[in-house]
Amino acid sequence: FTREPKAVQLFQEAAERTGWHCCVLVIDKAHGSSGADRDYLYLVPEAPPKEGPRSPPLCEIYRDRAGSCALAIEAWATARGLPPPALTGSHREWLIREHGRCAKRLVRLQERCTAVAADGSPLSLDHGTRPDDSAANLAERLRPLIKDLGTLDTSVELQQSIIGALHWERAAPAAGSAAASAAANAGDAPAAAAAGASPDAAAPSSSN
Repeated sequence: FTREPKAVQLFQEAAERTGWHCCVLVIDKAHGSSGADRDYLYLVPEAPPKEGPRSPPLCEIYRDRAGSCALAIEAWATARGLPPPALTGSHREWLIREHGRCAKRLVRLQERCTAVAADGSPLSLDHGTRPDDSAANLAERLRPLIKDLGTLDTSVELQQSIIGALHWERAAPAAGSAAASAAANAGDAPAAAAAGASPDAAAPSSSN
């Protein structure tokens, strides 16, 4: 999907036009591999049985592509009463480590951008892009959390706090749009489907 610049947008517009509850880009990778990312669409045809955010949150790891991740989909589906993606234990652990690495990169980048040389001038970036305001604010929230990450003091609660901070809700559909109308009028239904699910992050129903 991400190889074609407008592919995801076209699918999302078609889903909105035909009354699907949400259509979300999910990006994943085979853990332990340096291969290319794999992308999928997570589609929910009708309103979930439990109340909550309309769509799964975006993941900071894939901010540049406005994508979500398997952990974000899992948390959202569980909270809204839908079958979550089936993640293997090893893939889940890899995803947790990926979020920890992302958090550390954000904090290091923000520290570099706020550091100054001996003469008081800002240090230049050898690589990477200066974070925008939202990314800078996120780095500040993550700074105290990553202190014990990767040590014996790392806890499940700490990991979940970091993962939660890296997942952020997308903007609500504009008033008067098809998605807004669907949100107002749709009934509850516990059906969800994923297109092109991977073996490591398979959803209950999938097709290629």
